Amino acid sequence: MRTAPFSPAELVMAGFAGLAPPPELLALVRRGLAGVILFERNVADPAQVAALCAELQDVARRAGHPPLLIAADHEGGRVQRLRQGFTRSPAALALGAAADLGLIERLHRAVGSELAAVGINVNLAPCADVNVNPRNPVIGTRSFGADPGAVAACVAAAVVGLQAGGVAAVIKHFPGHGDTHLDSHHTLPVIDRPVAALRAVDLPPFAAGIAAGAAVMSAHIVVPGLTAKTPATLSQPALTGLLRGELGHAGLVMTDCLEMDAIAGRWPPADATIAALAAGADLVLWSHTPARQRAAVDAIAGAATDGTLAAEALAASAARVRAARRRWGGKGPIRAATDGGDNAARLAAAAYKAAVTLVDDPGRLVPLPPDRPVVVASLTGGPADQAAAALVRALRRGGRSAVAVEAAAAGRDDDRATVLGLCHDACLDPEQAARLAELVDRTGRRALVVAAGLPYDLAAVPGAGARICTYDPAGGAMQALAEVLCGLGPAMGRPPVRLADLAGQTGG
Repeated sequence: MRTAPFSPAELVMAGFAGLAPPPELLALVRRGLAGVILFERNVADPAQVAALCAELQDVARRAGHPPLLIAADHEGGRVQRLRQGFTRSPAALALGAAADLGLIERLHRAVGSELAAVGINVNLAPCADVNVNPRNPVIGTRSFGADPGAVAACVAAAVVGLQAGGVAAVIKHFPGHGDTHLDSHHTLPVIDRPVAALRAVDLPPFAAGIAAGAAVMSAHIVVPGLTAKTPATLSQPALTGLLRGELGHAGLVMTDCLEMDAIAGRWPPADATIAALAAGADLVLWSHTPARQRAAVDAIAGAATDGTLAAEALAASAARVRAARRRWGGKGPIRAATDGGDNAARLAAAAYKAAVTLVDDPGRLVPLPPDRPVVVASLTGGPADQAAAALVRALRRGGRSAVAVEAAAAGRDDDRATVLGLCHDACLDPEQAARLAELVDRTGRRALVVAAGLPYDLAAVPGAGARICTYDPAGGAMQALAEVLCGLGPAMGRPPVRLADLAGQTGG
């Protein structure tokens, strides 16, 4: 095993603000920085991303270092950092509803090709979290579903696809962020349940992703039976005992961003960095602040000198990071255009269509009668507003007379109209949930409710004439929904989460 020369920066991934790398970041790259993470703040279009990645790689090469790992969170759905000029992919929960493993693999291969073409060689995806908590504010539609076996199969297909497309897949958030009701960006969640339940529910998707060749990202969550009062990111029983030992993961382990409040609000940068590496992480992620990034590098240097971190462990981590850099960093020339192209768009459209789920239809509203007007009401000022406009356009293309109106006015002027209520995560938004319940109370069996985010929204409206899930408010999802509503194809999706508590459920 190669142990020298060793640079403390080799165990750090950093981010920056703006479209061009600042001097502080370039200085770290010259010191051997392992990688760079890109966010929406760093992205204008494919040509700009390609030029940025090429510049970063050139600086690393000129300094005599292996290729950088250049990463992004490109899951699809609401977490997709690259948008302009890139294919919009469905949320993972939509793919779980489609339940077509071949399609999942092909779509992720196309997504990987798009990323690789512009120089991004690491996708911090897919989520291997199992969605078992309707109140979870951070995972939600980022998960493939609630069944561990089904999620495991989807995770493996996504990993195989991404890596065939030319990018490293990083499954997250180990040991599983699916059963929390708090967001680790803002606080430190605790999953207080037996470790046996963790093994039965949360670990199978990670085992499947590891078997498919993925790297692993840790979660800032406390599991008392496993980590005591320490978050998994800083826990040796979690990262070394469970992940390395029990699951046999021999590949790269990286942390979620250590600037999230679950960590940064409790541990100084130097302490968090050393604790994560001592726990078993190979790569610490500092996404935002140059001072914290420098503190992390300096802390590693000090710990290597004074023996706080074992030389053998540091060498092993550095070797895993270097291996990843060599494997994924030199995949081919960086181009100023994406590679997925029309193929990726076709696969995404097919996935949106396969995901549409008709939960029930007691009012026999689907397909919408051609001679009956349709009123589309957005119940939120958020993503569903744009979705409502996209749906109206798609319904009109399908030959239906459709208009968008305020929720309070929907169904008041024309008692013949089908009233389509479009909600998005109303289960986490009491005001939206109240508007949804009032709409259905007023219009009854004329109400067709579409959950364009979390399907749990439908639990509040058992009296609706029909209930449908798209799991995603994107334009592609609305086009797929319109095709079902206009009778151009069946709703093929099946609920990937537990909907047994939905009163009146008769299908799906």
